[in-house]
Amino acid sequence: MTLLPYSVVIATLDRPDDLRRALRSLRAQAHPPAEVVVADASEGDASRLVCASSLAPGFRVRHLRCAVKSAAQQRNDGAALATTPLIAFMDDDAAADPDCLAELAEPFADGEVAGVSGRMRGSTHSPPRGLLRLYYRLQAGYPHPHYGAKLIGPAISCFPCYEDGTDDLIAADWLNTGCVLYRADAFRKAGGFPRFQGYSPFEDVYLSAAIARRGGKLYFHRAAYYDHYPKLDRPKQDRRRHGAMHMRNRELTCRGALGMAGASLYLRLFLHRLFVSAAILRGAGSAGEKLDEILGTWQANKLAN
Repeated sequence: MTLLPYSVVIATLDRPDDLRRALRSLRAQAHPPAEVVVADASEGDASRLVCASSLAPGFRVRHLRCAVKSAAQQRNDGAALATTPLIAFMDDDAAADPDCLAELAEPFADGEVAGVSGRMRGSTHSPPRGLLRLYYRLQAGYPHPHYGAKLIGPAISCFPCYEDGTDDLIAADWLNTGCVLYRADAFRKAGGFPRFQGYSPFEDVYLSAAIARRGGKLYFHRAAYYDHYPKLDRPKQDRRRHGAMHMRNRELTCRGALGMAGASLYLRLFLHRLFVSAAILRGAGSAGEKLDEILGTWQANKLAN
């Protein structure tokens, strides 16, 4: 099978070592990219120098300086330079297995496929039990064995339950951007990523949900693996702002990509704030850190900007 060519867009901010690892993994792909665009909002030149040192015969890396520090907007800026029929987005702290992008590109032989996401090692969705299962049932409005790969209620996004079934392609309501491939025209018709600020939580849910509403088929790929090496970055260390940004962008996703509004949306968000607050209290951190994150969750529109 002849696989469609693709470009890769990587948004980065002050992570030259992670970026080097990501580019190394792309250079080793069995189906290599036609081009890699690094959308860089770093203040120094370290990332630019990594791009320059990563060049190799048949492996083109373009460095794009971005004025706005926003993962979502940086990805849009990078995608604007792509001329291939497919566009991949990969986190700068991810590394794809050598056959990952080939696996992701193969389903696009079906012209209705709009997006395929890789499988992040260590990420899975176990069937919910007890109160969590009841909560999902309440927010979804329908029963399901596990809600894997579903987008329910106020933009609650569940990873696939990979243990359920054997097909490589898992039909999905949403896709994450750790390592994902989109049909370029579907990406552009959906308007690209939303204009979220900072590290832009929920930008992946917003985009993929908007594409799905237009009739594009979305899938997670069971066999297309990549690794993710997350760090606690500065924006995530402020737990109050972190909680506020998550809740605010969730609401924007509900309104802008899912078409939710009115009393139904208000009630679903209220219930989710209660659920998130309980989860924070049960999680790690000091009493002060937990209080900060809960305050952010409940004061999202005041604190997220």
